[in-house]
Amino acid sequence: MGMPICWRSPNQIEPAATFTAFLIAVLVGAKRFAHANWLRGDRALHALLGIDRFPTDDTIRNLFRRFTMGNVQRLFEPLAQWQMERVPLRSEGDTLDLDSTVFERYGRQEGSLKGHNPRKHGRPSHHPLLAVLAEAHLLLHGWLRSGNCGPARGVVEFLEEALALWGHARRSAW
Repeated sequence: MGMPICWRSPNQIEPAATFTAFLIAVLVGAKRFAHANWLRGDRALHALLGIDRFPTDDTIRNLFRRFTMGNVQRLFEPLAQWQMERVPLRSEGDTLDLDSTVFERYGRQEGSLKGHNPRKHGRPSHHPLLAVLAEAHLLLHGWLRSGNCGPARGVVEFLEEALALWGHARRSAW
């Protein structure tokens, strides 16, 4: 995986190590960037991960601030390809589940609008579409839509994109 971000400072912590630290913090239950500090004193974990210095929550936050849409794509595309290559081929075929859900939002988050929200009526929300490979438990594709759209909005185009992604991944794996 090629991290699209690089630092110029000689005192920096490598972005890949910072990203790894973030993922480990999430795996152990961190809900906020500040919770990553729980792991700063665990020298055994640092040795296991091969990280000399564990990043602070500010370092992790600064890494994510550098992610533009282009950087996200440069990171995600090879990662997604790597994931797809590891999904076993099934002679009986695969099941692609489509679903939509509602995420309520607080504050001013880009793209969140008032719409159908079963838990927090009148609260701005997002209404994403998801395509999941059922047998592999893998999120294949997703669209983050504003909260004021219906569950079927854009589903045909979304399904076409998801099937194209899956077909491309299967051809690459052969």
